Amino acid sequence: MIRAILFDCDGVFVDSERAHHEAFRGALGTVDVPLSWDDYLDRYTAYDDESLFRLVFADRGRDLSDDLLAVLLAGKREDLARRLAELPPIEATCAFAEHALDEGYPVAVVSGARREEVESVLERAGLLGDVDAIVTAEDVSRGKPDPEPWLTGLARLGGGLSAADCVVIEDSRIGVAAGKAAGMLVVGLTTTYGADRFDGADLVLPDLAGLTVAGLSDRIRKAEGGG
Repeated sequence: MIRAILFDCDGVFVDSERAHHEAFRGALGTVDVPLSWDDYLDRYTAYDDESLFRLVFADRGRDLSDDLLAVLLAGKREDLARRLAELPPIEATCAFAEHALDEGYPVAVVSGARREEVESVLERAGLLGDVDAIVTAEDVSRGKPDPEPWLTGLARLGGGLSAADCVVIEDSRIGVAAGKAAGMLVVGLTTTYGADRFDGADLVLPDLAGLTVAGLSDRIRKAEGGG
């Protein structure tokens, strides 16, 4: 039985993974480090900014100084802010979140993005003042694929909830793995990846259009062979 919903942000409330990729690619391009869309999907989605830059440089056998990291982070953040401002929220996710809140379900947003970016998306979605908890890159020591972000979201919701009471809504394989490692049900949305790329998800959907929490719970039960 679902008692709480924990949403990712990018690719869930806004179709923004390409915007993130372009912002990362632009910053890395200033130091002649390529980052293709396919590489981004296969290796780097859902990492926070600092972890991604460090991982990209490590994968290419290049050193990354703290000073250069700071320059790359600033460039990426400035580019992304401009791109996010042009993207509309995903209406189906917003409607589902509003329904869940109206029905009294605790709702958290758990993202590897920066708080400023997440709050900007939620403000444009009309949900910033309504969700019960927000967890961002600044709030954890280990980001996805570690389960810490989801478990932090659970802790902030409180109310005697356990991981088994929660469903995670994710668009990335790394986020799905983190949700499962946290002991939660996980629904993968195909905003960014094809349905065949969600190993471990309890249910894969194109979006949340027309769903209630009870309806989602029923879909998960049926997907797991519960009739």
